[in-house]
Amino acid sequence: MLDELELFRGTRISLVEAIAAAEKRHAGARTADAGFDGSTGRALYKVMTFQDDRIWEDLVDGETGDIIGGPVISSIGEFNAEARKNLLALRTVRQQMSDAVHVAEQSASGRAVGGSLTSIDGRLNFTIVVDSGSSLKQVVLEPPAGKAR
Repeated sequence: MLDELELFRGTRISLVEAIAAAEKRHAGARTADAGFDGSTGRALYKVMTFQDDRIWEDLVDGETGDIIGGPVISSIGEFNAEARKNLLALRTVRQQMSDAVHVAEQSASGRAVGGSLTSIDGRLNFTIVVDSGSSLKQVVLEPPAGKAR
């Protein structure tokens, strides 16, 4: 884990940049999950985007921002009930994962390692993990309800 964290700290590409690369590849898609993965010894981000009932998981190079290979493609029906509910709820909020990452990074004074959708008391939340240098901090943000763009 410490080796992976050190690898993350040395990357040039931020989580927001990795999200932007995946969203650009799948125009109109929204990010539901994104995170750093250095388990192979290579700096990568896994970014899961979705639109309608299609989900794409892309690998983004943490050094160049390039997408590596083709996406893994899934259907919303392949996910458990909780994940489907969170994906559908994301359609009803204006905020994007990248918005939540910016807020969390400012709040925790660090760089985001990952972000995901979670449900707390039946409400959609963005849960962001931020490396603040001395520790990892979890920031939970509940977007205001409202129709998405």
